[in-house]
Amino acid sequence: IPENDVDIYPYLYLADTMISDTSSVINEFLALGKHGIIYVLPYEDLKHSDGMPVLSIDPKHWLEGAFPHMYEPKDLLPAVEKALNPAQKMKEKLEEYRNYFFTGLDGKAGKRVKSKIDELMNLEQ
Repeated sequence: IPENDVDIYPYLYLADTMISDTSSVINEFLALGKHGIIYVLPYEDLKHSDGMPVLSIDPKHWLEGAFPHMYEPKDLLPAVEKALNPAQKMKEKLEEYRNYFFTGLDGKAGKRVKSKIDELMNLEQ
């Protein structure tokens, strides 16, 4: 990976797992059906530049049961082991979250959008 390459999205397809804190990229990893690892940080202190909180929920509960959570460096190896070799319950929970948060992950979103636009344009005529 080139040192100046800050776009991680092309690498999500290549990765077997990923570690993230509060980044939304963890949700994209969920959409791919892969188990990531959530590094839980004290979220109360995380603020946007305007002072607003970064998160509205405690990250220790986000994707609970589907993604291992780690709180300190010593948790890393067990979390990686769980993410790479998920138990059946973890797989089921991942699918449950994936189906809840995402619809139409079949590669045909563009066709559906075009069809809906055509439908709406015909209604206006």
